[in-house]
Amino acid sequence: ALLTSSVNHKKPFLYDFITPWLGPLNILVATGEAWRFKRKLMTPAFHFRVLDNYMRIFNENGDLLVKHLCSVVDKSPDEPIRLFKSTQRCAMDIIGEVTMGAKLQLQEEKNLYFMRAFNRVMFLLSVRAFRPWLWIQTIYDNTREGKVFRADLQKMMTFTYSVMRKRKDKLQCTDTLPISDTENDELISGGETTLMNILLRKHIQDSSYTLGDVRNDIDTIIAAGNDTTTTCMCWTLHYLGLYPEVQAKVHEELDEIFGNDTDGEITATQIRQMKYLECCLKEALRLYPSFPVIGRVLDEELTMEGHVIPKGVTCFISIYSLHRNPKYFKDPEEFIPERFLSEEIKTRHPFSYIPFSGGSKNCIGTQTLL
Repeated sequence: ALLTSSVNHKKPFLYDFITPWLGPLNILVATGEAWRFKRKLMTPAFHFRVLDNYMRIFNENGDLLVKHLCSVVDKSPDEPIRLFKSTQRCAMDIIGEVTMGAKLQLQEEKNLYFMRAFNRVMFLLSVRAFRPWLWIQTIYDNTREGKVFRADLQKMMTFTYSVMRKRKDKLQCTDTLPISDTENDELISGGETTLMNILLRKHIQDSSYTLGDVRNDIDTIIAAGNDTTTTCMCWTLHYLGLYPEVQAKVHEELDEIFGNDTDGEITATQIRQMKYLECCLKEALRLYPSFPVIGRVLDEELTMEGHVIPKGVTCFISIYSLHRNPKYFKDPEEFIPERFLSEEIKTRHPFSYIPFSGGSKNCIGTQTLL
């Protein structure tokens, strides 16, 4: 009822901590007409048909990740691999190019200041959430954490604005952008359907949608997309290592799809054939959703199972607990990808599995991730 309600329930005040970074009307916190405007504007960049155009980006960065992991194994075959840094850089390279057309090249040890600034900002946001004395903005602004937070935000904003200005100049000089540029500019690549192109065209046509709004929306997708993608990749690889029998099934599926073609480019059609691998991704997200808890502040009273929850109450949904509820998932602590292939799916409550939230305000980038 909370996720499907037509009432514009607001987000809890903790979400306000991202306002200095992503703006007061970012798609994560916006409601009503502001949210509908953002959603309609951004959706074309994440349409499933448009995703086919991103395959070059997925292939190039996926190859770099595999090469890096192989080199780590070759150097220290008996040592465990720390996946987070490698997968995060890969995810950020992909998201940066998909959203901005910007080649961050983090996997090639370039622009690492951007990644460091991003990680510090995310860390400081989580620290602030658990320290009530830092909830007051005036106090936070005068703390060491607050000053570091603002400095790192400035680094990221400067980078995004620099890419935006180059893109805007190109859009104003030409009717359309080519699918891929040939200029010797490492930061400019990508095609017609990058999110930045779509948002900049709106800005050029409608000055009320400012350059600052474009930057806010770009950074919102980067922030949300990096965390979800990294989490999914990390835990999936982790569980494939823990469950060799599952790994063998994934290997068998890939052999059936690719045959002897081990070095060719992966196509969108082939990705859609990877049904068992998709189940592994879904199962990893069931056990470790990117956002374990989401919240809403009721704009009007809500009745649930005969109980009335008053207006103004802050409600939280524990996605982590929901996904481990034995009522909906047999052996909930076990990694069982087959549960997403079985008849169990048809009998399961549609909101028992919500790694990307649920209802009309679910994650806009679900297709990109899976």
